This record gives sequence, C-alpha cells and structure tokens, in this order.
Amino acid sequence: MGVPFIQSDQLHLIVKDIWIQIGDFSINTASIGLFAILLILLFKKVDKRIPNALIVVVLGILIMKFFGTVLTDVSIVKEIPSGLPSFGIPEFNIAQIRELLPIALTLVMVGYLETISIGKLLEAKQDVYRIRPNQELIALGLSNMFGSLFKAYPSASSFSRSAINEESGAKTGMAALISVVMVAITLLFLMPLFYYLPNTVLAAIIIVAVLGLVNFTEAKFLWSANQLDFWLMLATFFATLFLGIEYGITAGVSLSLIILIFRTSRPHVAELGKVPNSNFYRNIERFEEVTVDEDILVLRFDAQLFYANSSYFRDKLDELTIKKGPRLKLIVLDAESINRVDSTGVEMLKERIRFYQKREVLFYFVGVKGPVRDVFFRSGFLDIIDLQHFYMGIYQAVQFYKTGDKAVQEKYAKYIQQSNT
Repeated sequence: MGVPFIQSDQLHLIVKDIWIQIGDFSINTASIGLFAILLILLFKKVDKRIPNALIVVVLGILIMKFFGTVLTDVSIVKEIPSGLPSFGIPEFNIAQIRELLPIALTLVMVGYLETISIGKLLEAKQDVYRIRPNQELIALGLSNMFGSLFKAYPSASSFSRSAINEESGAKTGMAALISVVMVAITLLFLMPLFYYLPNTVLAAIIIVAVLGLVNFTEAKFLWSANQLDFWLMLATFFATLFLGIEYGITAGVSLSLIILIFRTSRPHVAELGKVPNSNFYRNIERFEEVTVDEDILVLRFDAQLFYANSSYFRDKLDELTIKKGPRLKLIVLDAESINRVDSTGVEMLKERIRFYQKREVLFYFVGVKGPVRDVFFRSGFLDIIDLQHFYMGIYQAVQFYKTGDKAVQEKYAKYIQQSNT
C-alpha cells in the first residue's frame, strides 16, 4: 500500500494503525503490487514450472528503471551493502548473557516450534521425506552456533521463504544449498542490479506464497473429526493474532497439556455384552443386539492405569456395580487395552478386589499383557487371588464361571506359569 504501517505481531495494533493511515496509501504502489500478485497467480495457473517470482522481479526492476521519474512515490530497495559478513569470535560477558538469556530461551522455543510446524505442513504435501524433530533441533543448534561467528541473526525456518521454496518446486535440501550459492553470488556481484526493485513486488511474492500456507481444510477437518482439537487450534490462533507468537505458543502448549491431563484422567470405559451366537463381547452402548447377564459385569478400560485416572476407574467401577445391584456375582475386567499400570493403580485394584470379596463378588482379569501381569504378580496379587482369576478371553472367563469347566481355567493357568518361568 506504500504506507509505513506499524510492525507488530499483535493484530489489533496493526488494524488500528491501518485504520488511521489507510487514507495515505499510494495508488501507484498498490497498483504495481496488485499487478504483481495477479501476474504470479496467472503464471501459476498456466504452469507451475514458470519462474513467476523471477519474472515479476525483472518486470518490477525494468518498470522502475525506465519509469521511476514518474512513479516517484513507489519505494524501491536502493543501495544494499555488498559482500559477505566478517568472521569474529563473540564476546562473553556474564552480565550481558544473564540479560539476554530469557530472550534467548524464547527465541529457541519460537524458532524450534516454527521449524517443526512449517516442516510438518510441507511434509503433508508430499511423500518423499519425513520431519525428525530431534534432527531439526540439532541442525538449528549447530547453525546458530556457527552463525554466531559471523554475527548472524538467530536461525530458524521462515514461513514466507519456505512457501516460496515449495511453490518453486523444491523437493530436497539441495534447493537450500543452491539458494545459499545464489545468495552468496548475489551479495558479491549482483547487488547493484536490485537497486530499482520495488518493495511492493517483494511483498506480492511473499503474500502469494504465504497464502498457500493458510489451510482452511485442516480447520474443517478438525471441526468434523474432533471439535476439542478445533477449539484448541482456534484458541491458539487468536492468542497468536492478538497477543503475539510467544504468548500464542505458550497458550497452545498450556491448553494442550490441560487437555492431555483431562483425557488421560478420564479415559473411555465401556460395559460389554455378548454378541448372540458368537464368542465376542462388544460395547452395550454401541451394539443394541448384545446380551448382558444380570449377575455378570464385563468392563473394559481403554487406557493405562496410573495415578491420574485410578480414582476415575474406581468411581466408574462402583457406579456400574451399583447399577447391577445385589444380583452381581462376577466382575470381569478386560485388561487388553491396559498397557501400563503404576503402584497407585495396583493398590487401587487390590483394594477393590478385597472390597468385592467381602461382598462375595468374584473378580476376573482377562487378556492381561505380560508386562502388566508381571507388575501385578510382583505387587502381591497372588496373595489376594490366584491364577484361576486370569483368563485369555472374556468368553472363557464367563464360561468357567457358569459351567465350572476346570479344563478352561487350567489351560490358561498353565500358560501363565510357563510365560512367567
């Protein structure tokens, strides 16, 4: 627009400044910028292999070189210092390090998360390479250590440069190496050629490239697939717009941790019923045709059992047993989805087993994984119940309860003894 709007990462400050200064915009600057945008979009539509950015840069330089006396209100790049930065050992000042450390830590967090987020976005657009966060962190650390010897800005990924690179058809890291060589050649020999380059053309190139990174499809997908993730994305988005990227990242990470704690502390719990004419048991809330025995409660817990959700498990178990009433004689816990259990979870289970034993209610375990079973046995489970309370499947456990078929139980007890040995 040819107006020096305020540079800020807070949207409301930018909008306020635009509202105040919009009347001073330059028609010539806006026209050239808009023409550059339309030209880039046209070339992209015709053939993406056309170097649209290079073409508009050359056209912009030619226009300002030959018509600059008429377009005096259009800002151009002008003189840019040539040459490469000089080598130098950084000064180590303890007071300065102490002053800069909080900002440095913020830059590390922002730079790393920007790199990963941009990388993940571009990764999703192809199937050649994969982003490895640890490798990216090492690369950022080494580049910043090396760059400090040349007084470089802190290194991180750039939304605009990455978008331009992707739009140009770059597929591998070789594109970055070629870019480095071209920048070095330009700094050494070609800087005078860019004297007449309009700033509005550079803005047009960045605007078109960054627009490709705005992904409304992802927001629509989150709304239909998981609305909690959608609201998390929206909260992070608006926090970044109105408070700045540091606060936006902090808000996103904090809300993610809160949601993670909430989800792990209140996992999915299902009561199961038997599918007619089969050996399978399914969630009674999803399958209407399943049958449920009045004296048997079959329960499935779909998460690890640890200190954060042990109270929730106990409450759900008690809630379901109360619903069954005094007719309940057997509780079958399908532990196939429990991949870990800590000391709090073990003690809670032992306490519940003793509680139901006093009420003459049996407690069977089904599909317990080896590592979880090891924790059970080391924690003294066999002092409360024996191997006759562990089964391979729900059907075998229920059949043994109903028929007393010792062969069913002894077969699994022998299997457990062998696996423990």
